[in-house]
Amino acid sequence: MLDLPRYLHGVVEILLLGGFAMLGGSALRGRLLPTFAGAPAHLASAVIALALLIWTAEILGSFGFFAPVAYLLAVALGGLGLWLGVGGRQGGPSRLLGFSPGGEAVVRGSGRGEKQDAAAREGPPYPPPAAQTVVALELPPRRY
Repeated sequence: MLDLPRYLHGVVEILLLGGFAMLGGSALRGRLLPTFAGAPAHLASAVIALALLIWTAEILGSFGFFAPVAYLLAVALGGLGLWLGVGGRQGGPSRLLGFSPGGEAVVRGSGRGEKQDAAAREGPPYPPPAAQTVVALELPPRRY
C-alpha cells in the first residue's frame, strides 16, 4: 500500500517533469511556430513536451541510466536548456538555432525584409497559359 508521503513525493516528481518539459516545449514551439496562437499553440507545445519526455527516457534507457533521479535531472536540463537556448525575445536571434523565423530582418534598409517591398511592386499573379490548363485537365478513365 502506498502511504501519503510517498504519494505526494510522486505527485511532485510528475509536476516537475511536466513543468520542465512544457517550459522547453513552449520555448521551442514559440521559436519554430511563432504564428500559432490559442489551442493549436498549446497542442503543439504539449506534443513537443511529450516528445522531450519520451526521447529523454529512451536515451537514458538505451545506455542503462534510467532511474527516477537521473530522468528528472535529464528532463530538467533539457527543458531549461531549450528555454534558455532557444527561447527569449520574440524576433530575437536564437542562441541554439541561429535564426529567427518571425524576426525583424533588415534587408536593404527596408526594415522587415525584401519580400514586402517586392510584393507591393509585383501586383496580382497572372493566370496560367492555356496550354498548361489543357495539360492539367484529367480525362476520365475508359471502361471496356
